[in-house]
Amino acid sequence: MAKFKAGVRGLDIAASLFTLICYLLAPASIPVHLNNIGPQNEFGPKWMLFLSLLALCLFGELLIWFSKRRRKRLSAQGYPHLLQFEYGYLAVDALVFVVFVVTMIS
Repeated sequence: MAKFKAGVRGLDIAASLFTLICYLLAPASIPVHLNNIGPQNEFGPKWMLFLSLLALCLFGELLIWFSKRRRKRLSAQGYPHLLQFEYGYLAVDALVFVVFVVTMIS
């Protein structure tokens, strides 16, 4: 469980550093909404970058909670290695992180 928590929280730390860098380099007004054709049609203050970070961190904590609950159901709380479903959870969290980074860059 500790390895899973470290993986999820490591992605959260990487996202925090990336958000901070984007915040420091971003102009005062950033695009916050894209229509289905592609161009931005709504702008907002750059502090809104941290809302995406908050959502990512909450999603990671939710995955940790699901993992604890599932380990308890499987009676595997003391097992020190990652279980198969935790690899899947980490993959989903990493995918959300990649989407987060791509969204910040564009």
